[in-house]
Amino acid sequence: MTRKDRLRRTCCAVFMALGLAGAFALPAPAQEGEEAPLIQIVPVPPSGGALPEPGAEPEQYAPAPIQRDLGGRAPQPRMPVVMPLLSTAPNAADQNGILRVQGEYASEAFRLFLPPMTQAAQLTLSYRSTINVLPERSLVQVFVNGREAGSFAPSSFAGFSRVSLPGTDLRPGVNDVRIVFRHHHRIFCGTDVSFSLWSELDLRQSGVQVADFGDLPDAEAFVAGIASHVARGQPLEIRSPAPGHDTLARDIAARLGNRLGLYLPVREVSSWAPATGPAAAARISILPAGNGGTGFRRGGDGAIVLVLEEGTPLSEIDRLVPDLPPPPRTALLQPGVTTPISDLGYADHGTTAHYDRSDVIFRMPDDWLILASQKAELGFDYGFSDGLPAGALLLVKVNGETVRLLPLDTGAEERLPRLQIRFNARMLRPGVNAITFEAMIPGDPPDQPCPVRHGPMLTIYGDTDLTVPDSPDMAMADMGTALARLDGSRIATPPEALAPEPGPAGILPLAGMIRPLIPVQEGAEPPQLMVIGPADAPLMPLGLTGVTAQGLVNVISARPAGTATGADEVPPLERARLFLRNLVTDDAGRAEDWLAAQSGVAVLVQPDPAQPRSLWLLVAPRTDLTWLAGELSAARDQAGGPAGQIAVLRADGSWSNWRDPAQPPRMLEPLSAANLTVVLGSYASWAPLGFMGILLVLAWLSGLVALTFVLATRERRR
Repeated sequence: MTRKDRLRRTCCAVFMALGLAGAFALPAPAQEGEEAPLIQIVPVPPSGGALPEPGAEPEQYAPAPIQRDLGGRAPQPRMPVVMPLLSTAPNAADQNGILRVQGEYASEAFRLFLPPMTQAAQLTLSYRSTINVLPERSLVQVFVNGREAGSFAPSSFAGFSRVSLPGTDLRPGVNDVRIVFRHHHRIFCGTDVSFSLWSELDLRQSGVQVADFGDLPDAEAFVAGIASHVARGQPLEIRSPAPGHDTLARDIAARLGNRLGLYLPVREVSSWAPATGPAAAARISILPAGNGGTGFRRGGDGAIVLVLEEGTPLSEIDRLVPDLPPPPRTALLQPGVTTPISDLGYADHGTTAHYDRSDVIFRMPDDWLILASQKAELGFDYGFSDGLPAGALLLVKVNGETVRLLPLDTGAEERLPRLQIRFNARMLRPGVNAITFEAMIPGDPPDQPCPVRHGPMLTIYGDTDLTVPDSPDMAMADMGTALARLDGSRIATPPEALAPEPGPAGILPLAGMIRPLIPVQEGAEPPQLMVIGPADAPLMPLGLTGVTAQGLVNVISARPAGTATGADEVPPLERARLFLRNLVTDDAGRAEDWLAAQSGVAVLVQPDPAQPRSLWLLVAPRTDLTWLAGELSAARDQAGGPAGQIAVLRADGSWSNWRDPAQPPRMLEPLSAANLTVVLGSYASWAPLGFMGILLVLAWLSGLVALTFVLATRERRR
């Protein structure tokens, strides 16, 4: 045997020995019916912790907190992002972030939040226009922080195109952006033409491109990240170890919404839930105590994270997050004082549009109430150009009702003598009101493009003033008073609620988007809003005559308008009482009849007039609560919003209101000789038949006294 053969046999023997040793070392595979051997895995302890005892149960050890938000830079740099334009009105854009601007003249206001260390960059707009727009005579102007940044002619008709403008006036933080659209029709001219002219902005692709949210995570970068979420229609995430088990997420959402002045949609998810959708720009993470304290950190995915440890007081949010100026509030009109409309936010308004509508929005005090025949007066200053077509009109409206029709085709002057327009003060109401100027100017000729004009066709001057008579301190039962003072932290679901929706998670969008418009008086009880689904409607403490839980549920059910709501089941004695009530209050309609004709996606109820600060919101299944929160938030500061005792939100965003005619006006000051006539007039206007009955009784009593006197004197004469 050669040396090579001996070496070969030795290697084979070694390999066979190793194989046999491995076979005997491994556990034998479990036979059928036998239990497989258990392999125990010892958990890795937290940093600085001790290893568990070998025989300890797994549930004795709490899971370590997630590491993604404990600090440190992202391992990979973030891709450049666009800080988008944010509309100042909720639900202005559709679900894809497309905002349509319609008419010959239109102006839209936006806010643009930029992170710190942002250098002067370009402002990019993504837009498209209808083919009806004539580019050669149309113009889009962009203003940044009050200064014109540039302009361009709209010429993109097939799809969205991008236009870049210099951003020399941009600054880190909050920027005010206003975009003015001037459209001209390429074929026709006239009032109807205004409704076929439009441009659209893709807000999610319009803004400023930035490389990152700053080198260090701080409050400014966090706010910019939140604004990016809101503009893209993405809710801000609050990651919590136990989502939905307390009101912490709701209170955080309300606190942030109030401080930032944003309509802030929020959702709460588990700290261990996987990330879905686009990368987060900012979020809030609630961690167990002992993880480095409260503050801003850079998450593992590059997001700016506000870390709050469990047990941290909410006042820490006030310390960390800046208190940004909110959007302008509706001005309060002082009764009995002549007020120029320029003080109410309406500047000189000149227009070249053939259909133009502008509003003076103002708020009347909650304790102002006039139901009698007192007059308010509008000192109207306006002028119009010569040569306007026949049939040109200007309508002056108060809360949607026309009070004066003015021709614009004769007697033209640049500024006409002041016109005093008197109207019934009872057309105004406590809360938000609107005076509307609506101009309609025909085309001349209508089948050709409008002629070039070098000045406004109509000018309404801010010197116009409004005088509303004062009234005694009186009020009617109305949900608007409570809505204006509602804070997101006072929105909840009943503890007795059985339905899983909307639930604690469903109210978070409402909490982040509802902020008080008027502060609650010191010592007064703050309003509260309970949010429920149809299954929990019986929990409402209804104290309104003729209103049932089933009748309210039918409004948000899939049924044709006009379906019966159970009104025929009212007992005969109750029907008689309702008849007498309606007779006294001069109201022919009942709540049941009104509800039977309504259909909507939500019903807002003030169920018990004895508790005016308690409100309930009944929501239809599968309703987008973020959209609903935006509609409710915006309607509180608009004329025609929720009022009375029941308000139905329709699918198109409009509201229909019902006021209980059995609720009389309430005196908030002592009756005196100075206010007697106004108070009596208001009560007589509220219930004219009842007041007539009282006068009739007094007349009978007077006749009885006179008859008694006559009979007594005749007896003495005899």
